[in-house]
Amino acid sequence: MPLTPAERAKKYRDSIKSDPEKHRKYLEKERTRYKKRKANGEYNTKNKSEREKRSLRKHWRNTKRKQREQKKNIQQGIDFMLNNSPVTSPERNEVEHNVAGSSQAQRGRKKVRKDRARAYRTIKKLEKDLTVKNKSVQKYKQRWLRLKLKSKQKEKKNEETSLSGSPKSSTIGLNSELMNDLREKYKKQKTEKAKNAFLKIVPKELLSKYRLLRKYSKATGISVHRLKKSSDEVERKSRSYVWRIRMRRQVESFLKRDLYTTMAPGKKDTITLKGVKKQKRYLNDTLANIHKKFIAEFPSDPISYSSFCKMRPFYVVNMKVGDRQTCLCTLHGNVKYRISKLHQLGFISETSPEKVCELLVCDFGRKQCAYNECNRCQKKQFVDTSGRDTSSQVKIPQWCRRTVEYEKNGVKTSVIKTVKEDVQSTIEILIDETTKLLKEKFCKHVFNIRHQYHSLKTLKDSINDNEAVIHADFSENYACKLNAEIQAMHFGGSRNQISLHTVVVYSKHRQVLYCTVSEDTRHGPAAIWAHLHPVLEWIRSDMPHIDTIHFVSDGPTTQYRTKSNFFLHHSLIHGKYGFHKSTWNFTEAGHGKSSADGVGGLVKRTADDLVSKGTDIIDVNTFYTHVSERIRNVNFVVIPSDNIDAIHIPETLKPVKGTMSLHQVVSYKDKVDRIGTRTLSCFCKWPNVCQCFANDVPEHVFSSTLNRTENCTETCNSNEGIISAEPPTSSPALTVSPDPALIGQWCVIKYDDHYYPGQIQDNDSDGAEVKCMHSVGKNRYFWPRIDDCIWYKWADVLCMIPEPQNVTARHKEIDKAIYQNLEIGSI
Repeated sequence: MPLTPAERAKKYRDSIKSDPEKHRKYLEKERTRYKKRKANGEYNTKNKSEREKRSLRKHWRNTKRKQREQKKNIQQGIDFMLNNSPVTSPERNEVEHNVAGSSQAQRGRKKVRKDRARAYRTIKKLEKDLTVKNKSVQKYKQRWLRLKLKSKQKEKKNEETSLSGSPKSSTIGLNSELMNDLREKYKKQKTEKAKNAFLKIVPKELLSKYRLLRKYSKATGISVHRLKKSSDEVERKSRSYVWRIRMRRQVESFLKRDLYTTMAPGKKDTITLKGVKKQKRYLNDTLANIHKKFIAEFPSDPISYSSFCKMRPFYVVNMKVGDRQTCLCTLHGNVKYRISKLHQLGFISETSPEKVCELLVCDFGRKQCAYNECNRCQKKQFVDTSGRDTSSQVKIPQWCRRTVEYEKNGVKTSVIKTVKEDVQSTIEILIDETTKLLKEKFCKHVFNIRHQYHSLKTLKDSINDNEAVIHADFSENYACKLNAEIQAMHFGGSRNQISLHTVVVYSKHRQVLYCTVSEDTRHGPAAIWAHLHPVLEWIRSDMPHIDTIHFVSDGPTTQYRTKSNFFLHHSLIHGKYGFHKSTWNFTEAGHGKSSADGVGGLVKRTADDLVSKGTDIIDVNTFYTHVSERIRNVNFVVIPSDNIDAIHIPETLKPVKGTMSLHQVVSYKDKVDRIGTRTLSCFCKWPNVCQCFANDVPEHVFSSTLNRTENCTETCNSNEGIISAEPPTSSPALTVSPDPALIGQWCVIKYDDHYYPGQIQDNDSDGAEVKCMHSVGKNRYFWPRIDDCIWYKWADVLCMIPEPQNVTARHKEIDKAIYQNLEIGSI
């Protein structure tokens, strides 16, 4: 049990007294202190005020009283001992008193001392008991007096109320009616503000003075807790309520960012609370980590983790098993499996791949570090294997692409499938491969995600009056449904599909939603611009002051991130629609969910709701008729198939170098046949061009033989041409000869009557050393795991070609015109 302050002080004094040297110094110090204070006149009562004199005299009286009581108690103890001690033997003389006592005499004196000590203890205990009894008597006496007074007041009140027809009787009746009326009105109030207004009728101070809080509470129904509040407390609560509302909105806005939550794209991914239906947003991280990021961004408004969780919007939820995502990023998934395995084995403490990336770089905010271009970052490791066994075998689940062969109608066919399988390796190989994967791909991938998000958010937040942002995306095709279907319809292939292209247009002062629908389910570049046509026409007519368009989309290589779309973007945006500047910005691969997906989910959910209520949606016309009537804030437009067919794209467009790595395409009206490309989006000097994140080839030049859009004669739904361009004639293959400048260029070599593309590594007068790709089909090539690099004679080097274009993540193809010439033997 801890010591009390008094016990600690006593212990300190005893320690000083036990040491003679310390005690001497203490007494000397006290004497010096006393003399100093006496010299200053602190003990002279003449220099004190009357108030100080009264206080000092009172202290003297109390001290003297305690001294007398103590002296009196000691005397009473001595008298008690003398009266109860045995009488001294008369035979004892004076000589005996001076003689040293025997052992019997010593035992007697010891007994006397024990009796005396017992007497002192008894006296002290009796005094304490007496004090307690006196207090108890005073308490019950005071309680009796209060009860007696209360009884008299009740008798007096009964005598007064028993008089019928008296003025007091009328007053009591009036008070009763008022209290009943207050009670009824108080019950009807729903808001805290209205309930707190009743506190101003009778002040709290008045009720407390006459001890009427409980009676007033019982009469009116207002709780005693509320009555005890002052008006200042109510105002403070009101201010606190306003602060909570502001913080709730701030937290909601923070959690709605695509960096921290992802909008659910499904039509059924909704949640309803108190009649308000919202599209779900799934958390991308734990609330604890997101709370830390919130505090870092808003240090002036710190809130606790529990308050942050309470302020989370009801539609921001954690993903359940039934809500699993089916569009996850392959790279993120594989890296997460590897990091989890290393954490499970105890080699690392982190479980988040992003946290591990931060251990491998100096500054995750620098492109050089994230892209593994920093010399210091290249030496960093995230696993310390010293003293650990890394030779044991482990299994790691990974997403892989496998070629599966099967037989159909007697013919063997192969198909590439993505499967999840366990990959076995040693811990050492796992660490090396994970380090390489993180440094070469994943750090770059995460940096691109964050940079693109922040760049596009900055673009939307700081948009100018003459600019508009178009966020576009193809939603999953909608399968037409009937309210009642036969079995053949439900399980057969008779169901029609509708293509949905959703767009969110952001301008300085408004946001507009578009959903273009078509029975043509093509999603290529021609279909993209057929679906964008009504949106751009509306911008040109409704907001003629806008001269700059920023496109934002994901980057599928068959839709938006293709040379055909780049060509149509540059040709149409300036030639047909007359805009001066334009950019096309791509989100990082696998991380393109946006508000446009939410529009698609809303549209498909509404269509299903109509079907469940008896409406049959059998084609695009019925879809447009019924859904557009239900959703008023989304503009619907039907796109005929003829509009898509009317858009002609040249077949021999020159590929854009670095297509898979670029995230921004810039187009200017005054640059007739060229576009700018960037590795990442940047608007630091917009509308001027900056050199940030420039691609290896910052500009791409289209062929001058391509016709411009101004000469179009094709017609579409708006009776205007979209684009018509004649493909250029294929140029003959180049003749190769020894030249040091050819190193690094692409060529085609002939080996066993087959054609293979490759890069020239070296050359001399006899031939060239070429690193070749391998073939997996007609005009389909890939890099082998082991470099196929050998010398070929110049006779086997057929021609020089542009870099083959990516068909998939791994496969490439030679330009179709050149490949056709190779097949017919014209090269």
